[in-house]
Amino acid sequence: MYKSHSWRGLGLNAPDLGIWAKFAAEAGFDAIDLPLRDLLEQGIPPESVRQTLHSQGLLCGATPFPYDWRAGHGEFLITLKKLGPFLEYARTIGVISLYTRVVESVPIGQTRDEALRWHRERLDQIAEMVGKYHLRLGLETVGVISFRNGKEPLMANLKTVRHELAEIIDRHVSLGLLVDAFHLHASNESLEDAVGPLHDRIFGVHVADLPTIVERENIIDDQRALPATSNTVPVTEILQGLASMNCMAPVMIETVKCPKDLQGLQLREALELVMDSFRKVWPSEC
Repeated sequence: MYKSHSWRGLGLNAPDLGIWAKFAAEAGFDAIDLPLRDLLEQGIPPESVRQTLHSQGLLCGATPFPYDWRAGHGEFLITLKKLGPFLEYARTIGVISLYTRVVESVPIGQTRDEALRWHRERLDQIAEMVGKYHLRLGLETVGVISFRNGKEPLMANLKTVRHELAEIIDRHVSLGLLVDAFHLHASNESLEDAVGPLHDRIFGVHVADLPTIVERENIIDDQRALPATSNTVPVTEILQGLASMNCMAPVMIETVKCPKDLQGLQLREALELVMDSFRKVWPSEC
C-alpha cells in the first residue's frame, strides 16, 4: 500500500497542481488523488499532468468517478458518451483506479429488486467501458446507520455489495472494492467479511477517525477527524489486515469536511499535519 493525498477528501479545494505535487512529495506522500474531471475541463494536457507527477516521483492515487451515473436515464446516456474521453485522459496520465459509491438504501419509489437490477445494468455498462481502457473501478458504500434516515438498507456494507453484484464483479475484472475504514467501523463490519475472496480486487482505501467516541447508531457521516484523533476507528488494525492480504492500493485520508486541525494552515503545514496523522497509524510492516 502507499500513502496518497487528496484535498477533496479533506474538504478543501486543490491548489495549483505543480505546487501541490512539490509539497506532497516533500511531506513524504507517495501519490496524489487527482481531481481529473477538473483538470480535463480546464484543458490541461494529460502529458503535462503526467510530467508534473513524474518530476516529483509521485504515483497516481485512486480518483473519483467523474459523473453521476445514478442520475436519470437521459443523463446516464450522456455520461456514457462523455466517459470515453475521460477514461482516455486518465489512462494517458497513468491513472489506474477510479472509485464510486453504490446506493446504500432502497430509493423512494423503487422496490429492492428494482434498485438492485438498476445497479447491475448500469454498472455492467460502466465496467465494460472502464475495462476497455485498462482501468479499474472500486465500489464503496456508506455504512453509517444514520445516513439512511430510516430507509431500508440496500447495500449498506461491502459484504452485501459483493453478494448482490457478484455476477457483474465476476464478469468484469475491472470491478472491485474500495475499503473505507470509517464505514467498516460504522457498520460494524469486519475486514474479512467486507473483502471476502476479493483480496486482489481492492482498488483503493480510505481512512479517517471520529473526533470523539460515538455510539455506532449516532455516527454522522461527515463528522470525521484525522486518524489517531480519538483512536475510535481501528485504522492501524485495518491497514495491518490489508497488508496481510498483500493489498497494493493507494490509501487516502478522507474526512469529507475540513477538520479543525487543518483550518487556517498554509498548504505545506496542512500536508505535513496530514502526513503526521498517517505516520501515527501506519503499520510498520507496510
